[in-house]
Amino acid sequence: MMITVKCVRIEGNRNIAKYDLDGDGFYSQEELTPEAEAALDDWASDTGLNLAPITGLFVAPIYSGFWHLIVGVPFLLIANRSNKSRKGEQVDGHQQI
Repeated sequence: MMITVKCVRIEGNRNIAKYDLDGDGFYSQEELTPEAEAALDDWASDTGLNLAPITGLFVAPIYSGFWHLIVGVPFLLIANRSNKSRKGEQVDGHQQI
């Protein structure tokens, strides 16, 4: 998720950089065309990108828990069954040799 935010920010910076005609990082009155102002407004007022780390605090544990449940629990069950069969313990009521 945070990688996507980083990519979107890079794209936004690239979008406003094309309006910086002299390349100094500042936007003078001559450079502020209506298109440049719209791009700067979009860049400055993107609340979603600014709140992404806070959203990630709530979404990441749910996402991680889901994948631990889907991948981790079956892995542990299979590993436990495999360890029992290697030790010669009974698996499903049968003695393993």
